[in-house]
Amino acid sequence: MIEEIRNEHWRRHLTAVVEAGPEQYSRVEGPYRAMTSWMMDQNRRLFREGESALQLPDALRMVAIAMSPDLPVASNSMDDAGSRLLTSLWILRHPSVVQVVRDGYAACPRPRRRDALALLACQRTKEAVEATRDLVGSYGLPRCHPRFFDELCAAPELVPLIATVLVEQGEAQLPGVADVVIRALTEGTLSPRDDGLTSLAPRLDRLAARLLEEAASAQRARAGRWRDEDDDGYGMLRAKLGASLDLVSRIPVCEAKVLELAAAQPDPHIAVCAVDGILNRSGEPDSGALERAASSAETRLALYHTLERNGRLELFPPELFTFEAFASAAMVDWLLYPTELGYEPPEIELVHRVEGRNEDGEAGLWCVWRFTDDQGQAFAGASGPYPEAGEATDVLGAPAQCFSRFDAWDECTPDEHLERIVGNLEAWGAR
Repeated sequence: MIEEIRNEHWRRHLTAVVEAGPEQYSRVEGPYRAMTSWMMDQNRRLFREGESALQLPDALRMVAIAMSPDLPVASNSMDDAGSRLLTSLWILRHPSVVQVVRDGYAACPRPRRRDALALLACQRTKEAVEATRDLVGSYGLPRCHPRFFDELCAAPELVPLIATVLVEQGEAQLPGVADVVIRALTEGTLSPRDDGLTSLAPRLDRLAARLLEEAASAQRARAGRWRDEDDDGYGMLRAKLGASLDLVSRIPVCEAKVLELAAAQPDPHIAVCAVDGILNRSGEPDSGALERAASSAETRLALYHTLERNGRLELFPPELFTFEAFASAAMVDWLLYPTELGYEPPEIELVHRVEGRNEDGEAGLWCVWRFTDDQGQAFAGASGPYPEAGEATDVLGAPAQCFSRFDAWDECTPDEHLERIVGNLEAWGAR
């Protein structure tokens, strides 16, 4: 097929990739990396004038070549020539793409199938979604690229064509599948009483019950730590459980009992999902679940947004509807990043408030926090600026920043900690 490509630039580079063979894949500075990088750059030149321009006939041939097992497969999918070539062609939108992908899918190496399905999703046409439905029904749903789900979410009018097969085949990627289905349900393009979804209700009930039992067992073993290193896959288990609860709550023929059982779980994340599901069913969530979710700085803001979306803010525990509680939740949200602390600190305390004005004369409030890690060591953090009024809802709309240099708390005074942190933020903002 390479010989059929008219553009000599693409023909030359693809020939070199094939001749290089898989042994080149591990070389960071080698012809393979240079060639695939060149390929990725061509997505800016598709269908433009110039010697490197890729015209439609060649583009379609490139799709077929990228899906072919004749193009050497890298052990690392991030460095695979076929995958990188397919992703560079996601901007290609033409009716002919559908048949090319259909024809090549059976022989397509498994690591590249996710990129081929994303290319189909990018077409946003009835024919492309029908092809996706048929291929997923026959070969299963591979571990899809987020772009696949994003494109389906952007075309909710087409989701009824594929919703049933996504739910049937998508347990391993249930959060993405649920996003697509729920977007269509919310937009009104998919009925909650759709025959396909209704027929899957017993399966969804069993799935949610099983995931809940697995999560309950894992929580007992984890002794209250919900976002540690996730070697046992608890984070994905919890995400799948949340997605299953969301689906169950929106399909009327599904059983609601699992929502009540989930609301009793100690994990505040599961409590938030259960509260949302119960409200979707026009039920009344358990006060214990509300307290548990609001008491955790990690889930406090998520509970607020859940109740706001459902028009039930009166259910938020009033003792935690304060500026300090919401500001600490924002600080913890930053600390949760894996590159920062990575988990909710065992202790966090607002030690100091500083009010002042910036160079534009705008008033603002900075918060200085003392927090600890799981070894008991104390560090300093800061967040702000917030409006001087210091209301709980000020935290939600303020363009505030949260940061910690992870300097030891006893190293200097709160004012000095704040000066260091603001200095870092201003230096980065000036770049």
